Amino acid sequence: MGSLEQSIRSYFEQHEIRYIKAEGESDFRLDYTMQNFVAHCRVVYDEQRHFTGFSVSGGVKIPHTRRTDAMEYITRANHGLACGGFQMDCDDGDLLFRIGVFTSPGPIANETMDSMIQIAIRTFDRYFNGLMEVVYANKAPSEAITEAEAGTPGQDQVDEVVEALLKHIADDGPDTSAQAEVEPPRKRRGRPRTRKPQPPSEGSAEAPPEE
Repeated sequence: MGSLEQSIRSYFEQHEIRYIKAEGESDFRLDYTMQNFVAHCRVVYDEQRHFTGFSVSGGVKIPHTRRTDAMEYITRANHGLACGGFQMDCDDGDLLFRIGVFTSPGPIANETMDSMIQIAIRTFDRYFNGLMEVVYANKAPSEAITEAEAGTPGQDQVDEVVEALLKHIADDGPDTSAQAEVEPPRKRRGRPRTRKPQPPSEGSAEAPPEE
């Protein structure tokens, strides 16, 4: 086992995050339950290139007839993002948010893992409802983006996100793990949400429990 894989595994176990790790595969899979969708997450790593990536999918397949508007929406969302970006498979409509980093040889720092997870989850959550309105309610992408980027969330909204993520704690008890504060990615058109996901469940090689 390489040092990068070991550090990722240790991060999950330290924060009691449950994951799936297939033998011989260079990725970890885990889920976060958000208010409006289930975030299917994947951590990939490359020991030789010293690369770690994190991706989020909402399990959404954009219908063929709505992909042009969806592409405009995510292009508008990507413009000005400091870290990561949305991607859509034009063949099957699969939508992802990806972020990744190259690091020096050796393990990846917990703070770097915190940053990738928090940025990816927060950004996907921020733009998800607008995308659904574009795809299923025929809202103009420009209008949906304006609404998605308007203002900043109140503390009650931040608490709702944290509450949803804590539902995956294995014993349903309070989460006592420390989380690093992360400066949110800057958007040119407005301040991004400052949501701070917490690790959802205990570390093991099992799938997260279904709610």
